[in-house]
Amino acid sequence: MSKRVFMQVTVGPVLCARFHETAAREHCPVETLPDQFMHGYISRSAAADGQAPRDDSGDPDPDAWARRQQGWQCSPFGRA
Repeated sequence: MSKRVFMQVTVGPVLCARFHETAAREHCPVETLPDQFMHGYISRSAAADGQAPRDDSGDPDPDAWARRQQGWQCSPFGRA
């Protein structure tokens, strides 16, 4: 079950502007990216510890979860 939380992060103006520009260029909604980064970070950490990544999103579709982990929802062709 998902629960909404509010997070506040301090980011420099140049990094913030580049982040928004890159997201716009890739047609990715900025508000979806922190969730993707968190899932990716958790997966990389689990892999480094020798653990299998888990689906904590509550999404019953493992294929959708795998696509999210790879960032494929932002592009019909995926990322190289």
